[in-house]
Amino acid sequence: MGVPYSTADPRLRAAVAEELARRPELLVCYSPTHAAGHKEWFLIQSVDQFDAVLGQDLRPNDRLEVFLRPQFPLRGVAGDARLLQQALAILRARGELLMATLRSDDPELQDAYGYEEADEVLESWKDVADGAAVVIGPHPRLDGDDPEVVLLAYVPDADGRFTPGKGAY
Repeated sequence: MGVPYSTADPRLRAAVAEELARRPELLVCYSPTHAAGHKEWFLIQSVDQFDAVLGQDLRPNDRLEVFLRPQFPLRGVAGDARLLQQALAILRARGELLMATLRSDDPELQDAYGYEEADEVLESWKDVADGAAVVIGPHPRLDGDDPEVVLLAYVPDADGRFTPGKGAY
């Protein structure tokens, strides 16, 4: 496992900037400490958007994962039956699916959920407004075990320290 960054470490921002120079977007997963598994997902396209994620009300030991590989092979609009069938194929092949709606003016993904059952996907699909932009892909691994695939960072306390793995899950 790579050594986690502090979110205050300028090397984290530099690494994100370097990756954004190579690809148009990066997926960021924010896991607040002591939040019963709650996660917020962001699809960032600029360092300014990453700074906005870091500028939220983050608490010590909150965890951020920045995925360095494309995560959403399927994109389209809700109501597209072919897209739904492709999403179910990913679910069958990979066992878990991440699906969210995307607004062009906001990097935070809306209604972002992981699914393990086809019935869950079908029920959720009914709730998404026809024509809404959706992104779909295999659920990314949330363990930060490969620094070539994910940058892992924790929010430091007032003394600049953090405890990896403490409370984020």
